[in-house]
Amino acid sequence: MTMRRNIIALSLFEAAKVLHEQEMPAVPAPTGGEVINTAPMDAESGEPIDLDAIIERLNIIRSGKSFGDPEVYGKLTTMFKSMADEEKTKLYEQLKNIGAIVQSQTPKAGEVPAAPEMATPEAAPPAAAPPAPPAAAPPAV
Repeated sequence: MTMRRNIIALSLFEAAKVLHEQEMPAVPAPTGGEVINTAPMDAESGEPIDLDAIIERLNIIRSGKSFGDPEVYGKLTTMFKSMADEEKTKLYEQLKNIGAIVQSQTPKAGEVPAAPEMATPEAAPPAAAPPAPPAAAPPAV
């Protein structure tokens, strides 16, 4: 009877294990570039703050008014003065890193990325000569 009890116990154990696995929801493992969405939410819109939201915000900034515009400069000055020193440092570091990425440079810790070099206009190649008019037809004989 001992052998029979062991077989029944093992069968019950295997059945319980299978049932337990079926009840557990499968969590897909992230693959290469896939990231599980645990993004914080924007307090105003309720939208997740993910990479796409950041890129959209950067594109809005790039397409907006110049930072040299007096109105923009004044509002930025007010915002900057209201920030704590730690916030200013974090903002500056993040802007340096974003600038380095956009300029195709690798940001280095504690180093300000160099400004991109402006391309000097090269002498324009000489304009191509206009095409010659078609040759006159030979006189008929």
